[in-house]
Amino acid sequence: SIVVEASLIFPIIFLAIIAVLYICMFLYEKAYLQTLVDMTVQRGAATWNNPKKNTVLGSVAIADLEASGLYWRLYDLEESQRISNIKDYLTRRFSAYSVLNLISKQKFDADKSIAVDIQDSIVYKKLVVTVNLEYKIPAGKFLKIFGLKEEMLISVKAEAVINEPMEFIRNTDFVLDLEKEFREKNQAYKNLVEKVWSTMDNLINKAASLKFFQRKEGDSV
Repeated sequence: SIVVEASLIFPIIFLAIIAVLYICMFLYEKAYLQTLVDMTVQRGAATWNNPKKNTVLGSVAIADLEASGLYWRLYDLEESQRISNIKDYLTRRFSAYSVLNLISKQKFDADKSIAVDIQDSIVYKKLVVTVNLEYKIPAGKFLKIFGLKEEMLISVKAEAVINEPMEFIRNTDFVLDLEKEFREKNQAYKNLVEKVWSTMDNLINKAASLKFFQRKEGDSV
């Protein structure tokens, strides 16, 4: 009777232990992948302004300082190269430390699994990286009998804003210079601007002269 009971219970216990181990590995894989994608999107945003920048160090050779061209923010001819740099960095890091990738020996397809998107707005650009990985579950064909999927999907997403303070200042100065030049050449526009500023100054002076805004001596701050 002991042999019969052991032959029935042991496989169940063994499969339960294997299932717990795989669940732990899937949780580790998702946590590691999320951390890796967060790091990748931050490095990608920091090096986006030059496709020749080193993704790891952020350094660039003197000869490659003008690799982006002058008007790449309006129309980027090197966008595919920038996206390729991000995918290469993510692929190298993932292949080196992924547990499930080593166990399953699956070939990591960067073009299929990694999606890099640029959300361009007037004020800023946002870099969005999404990774979707499918792993075959052990005994997946057996689970398929019960209507379950043979593969498990791990999906993570991260985003970062591409900040360029110096370029923003240069663009602001450029717009102000254009506005100044246009104002000097267009008298009607110049009169309108002066009228608006005069109105604003009057409103500020009236607000400052109101008793509500004046603090009497002895009043608490």
